[in-house]
Amino acid sequence: MVANADDWVTIAVILRPHGLRGVFRLKALTRTPEDLVEAPLEELRVRRNGRLAEELVLTEARVMENGIIQARFEGINDRTAAEKFTNCELVIPESERWELPDGEYYIDELSGLEARSSETGEKIGTVKTAREGAAHDYLVLKLDGVPEETLLPIIPQFVSRVSVAEGFAEVTIPEGLTD
Repeated sequence: MVANADDWVTIAVILRPHGLRGVFRLKALTRTPEDLVEAPLEELRVRRNGRLAEELVLTEARVMENGIIQARFEGINDRTAAEKFTNCELVIPESERWELPDGEYYIDELSGLEARSSETGEKIGTVKTAREGAAHDYLVLKLDGVPEETLLPIIPQFVSRVSVAEGFAEVTIPEGLTD
């Protein structure tokens, strides 16, 4: 068993319960909600306030039209039991991550990457993290010489290449973004 909560990867956030019979609403943090529902989840835990908590056994899951997953877990049969998990993370051991195709990466792998200019290849800062947005995700950058964090949409126009293995993200900072 992995003791460090940081060695676990968040795959979903538990939203408020649905109904009275212990059904959970989950927001998948995987490529698609279908990926989560179809994944062979052997070891699934709850992370609450940064600490590992209960182990859960998924018994049923389905994707709703809005992309939210409805799920049931063994031993949780009413709304009161389900409510204590609201806003917690569902996590799996890092060693059980899905294998990704070439050119794809997990958002948490971006922290600490060197931000390089797409035009010159020179280092212009560091990727602090990534943040989810309504239309797309954002890189949170600490650019050299810029005191505030810079949010950059993760779209090909601004993020041309990411190489986790080589430790960098090539980015184009639009004129006026850091003014």
